[in-house]
Amino acid sequence: MPKKSISSLELAALVNELQFLVNGKVSQIYHPESKVLLLQLHAPGKGKQLLKIISGKWLCLTQQKESALKPSGFCMQLRKYIDNAIIKNFYQQGSERVVVFELEKQEKYFLIVELFSKGNIILTNAKNVIITALENQEWKDRTIKPKEKYAFPPLEINWKELGFKKLQEILKKSEKRNLATSLATEIGLGGLYAEEACRQAGVDLQKLPAEVTAKEAELLVKTIKNFQMAIATPKGYIYENEVTPFPLLEKKPLQETESYNQAIDTLKLSEKPSP
Repeated sequence: MPKKSISSLELAALVNELQFLVNGKVSQIYHPESKVLLLQLHAPGKGKQLLKIISGKWLCLTQQKESALKPSGFCMQLRKYIDNAIIKNFYQQGSERVVVFELEKQEKYFLIVELFSKGNIILTNAKNVIITALENQEWKDRTIKPKEKYAFPPLEINWKELGFKKLQEILKKSEKRNLATSLATEIGLGGLYAEEACRQAGVDLQKLPAEVTAKEAELLVKTIKNFQMAIATPKGYIYENEVTPFPLLEKKPLQETESYNQAIDTLKLSEKPSP
């Protein structure tokens, strides 16, 4: 299936579903491919779990264990600091495509997984100073490399906290070509769920953002809140080109799975990770 990455909303669904990993232990770490990290975890009451992280794309539980013949330097660094660490917390950073593992061994560490752009996996100490990173990166407003202070990407709008007045304000100022594009990019829903929000709210997705009425804005906010309720306990819905945590209004899924993780694990990389 040619899905390139998961959206913010899909990541939120996965994080909700993986909360049972909290208080679990990191028992082994593998780095089988340049962009792929495997964490073997022991979860309370559920035993061994294998979490697959594909930098810049997605993460999910998997049954497919892969290991490199020789551990990379990055893998060895992670083993040194967080092997046998306890997962004290696991969360999405606001509505960014970023997840954080709060880990505790003799000291506290943060394993940060970035799923936007080229992606990255970063380990920091308790003071957010970078210990190691999958890739050193230079951005306009932040630098990813050892000994630098880690900074999260700036977030302007959090769709999880979006209210009626804020949505109205954004739409009135928007210069996007239609409502769906504004919801996708300025609110951060991504294209699929922006269009789905319009359909479920019964609002024309081609409408100019500034022409959305107060009643329509109310319906859109209510629909986004319904999305949040649906992803609190997601399932998997597999379509020809998408996997979603709740059913889409006008499409029939090819397959349904008990968990969203199972659906994500059916995805194949649309392109080989770059070396």
